[in-house]
Amino acid sequence: MLADRLALHHHFSHTTRSILSLQFRGPRVIAEIRNSNADVLCLQEVDRVTDFYEPMLNALGYSLVHYGRPGLFRGEGIALAYKPETFKILEKETIDFDDLKNIYQNGSVFSNGNQALLCLFQHRESGRCFIGGSAHLHFNPKLDFIKHAQAIYLLERSAAFLRKHSNLNTLKLHEQVLPFFLGGDFNSTPISSVMSVIHHEEIDHSDKVLAGMHAPTW
Repeated sequence: MLADRLALHHHFSHTTRSILSLQFRGPRVIAEIRNSNADVLCLQEVDRVTDFYEPMLNALGYSLVHYGRPGLFRGEGIALAYKPETFKILEKETIDFDDLKNIYQNGSVFSNGNQALLCLFQHRESGRCFIGGSAHLHFNPKLDFIKHAQAIYLLERSAAFLRKHSNLNTLKLHEQVLPFFLGGDFNSTPISSVMSVIHHEEIDHSDKVLAGMHAPTW
């Protein structure tokens, strides 16, 4: 979404300050959402929640689940928006990638306030369920190893959430595995280690920036 707090001219000097303002961008973002008419939206870098995005999305028939980042990020965070007339949320789970600082050596480099959000949705008419997620990984292109670790953690936590709710006795589903989708700002190219992890492809662990990383366990 490009958080309003990050829409600064020195970051985007190729354009004008007026175009960066939420007064200009916001209505155009909302118009894109209106035109898409999506049932569920996976959003990242969402701030100005109470005074802009939530009331605007409510007017389009969406409810918003927002998970704000801590500290100095001023309410910016990730979100899932959905149409409550069609779906209800049975359970949600938040993921803090800062947890990685307790897993790896030199863990302070993993303290970046990045997050993910998972929700178990149920279709009101059919009773069928699915899981949707929104994630935002670290931005720095020089620190691929951080995003690599975050991607592994994201998939491990997502797999655990999926297994937890793939219980036929609990959900009374015909399927043995719940449908699952994940949208996010992965800050990664198609040939990055992050995309290799997500696509379950071979990763070159000889790269020193990935040394010491463990393989996915899902």
